[in-house]
Amino acid sequence: GLVSASTLLPINWSAAAPRIKDLSPNPARIGDALILSGANLKEGSVLVNGKTAPTQSIGANSLSVTLPEGVLVPTRYNVVWERGTGADRVRTWPITLSVVIPQAQLPHLISAEFSPRTLKVGELLKVTMTVRNNLPAPAPLTTKPAQPFTYDETQASSEMGFGETFGKLHLRVSTDFEVGGHNPGSWPWLFGFDTPTLAPGETATVVGYIRVQTPGVHEFRIGLVAGGFRFIDDNAYRTKITVEPK
Repeated sequence: GLVSASTLLPINWSAAAPRIKDLSPNPARIGDALILSGANLKEGSVLVNGKTAPTQSIGANSLSVTLPEGVLVPTRYNVVWERGTGADRVRTWPITLSVVIPQAQLPHLISAEFSPRTLKVGELLKVTMTVRNNLPAPAPLTTKPAQPFTYDETQASSEMGFGETFGKLHLRVSTDFEVGGHNPGSWPWLFGFDTPTLAPGETATVVGYIRVQTPGVHEFRIGLVAGGFRFIDDNAYRTKITVEPK
């Protein structure tokens, strides 16, 4: 229900309590120096979604912060300051930070190909995918499974210990039919890169294989994923593949 203004109570901060009063710029872009201002922000660390951010003191109650590595897509983060551990730990209330990245500056698939377009049951479908890092900072990459990796059609990465890694890019392949008990469009096949980071403006090519088992004409497609966040490129390079009986 509605809350009467008369029931809202002010928060009384202890004079010694650490607190963040302002964070700017907000929204921010990758590479911006973020300035936190507040009170009692000494000898502590700044965490962005729980990850320590490089911090430099610029005054008694001001800090300059650089975003931690792994910012891949525009999103919102919780920023807190903390000092100490365990029962002695003190921290501020979180402040929401928005990070903006123009679509053109995101990492993107720039080419991909399935080959051959016609093959027989038991043969290998090759997928070649190239990604460019358009960010102004290095992009962390998933490196498992090591390429070139071969999946049987019925296998899924989640069942083989190849889960996505938060804050790192990986590639996914899916199809339009149920395979191995996995629903159509469930993106069962995950592919990693052969390098842990991709510098700004550089490209990386990933090669993988799927041993096909189901006859028919099937559509395969590719996605580029920022682990823990979302697809950056989704349902890309749709390709019809004909699988003939042996």
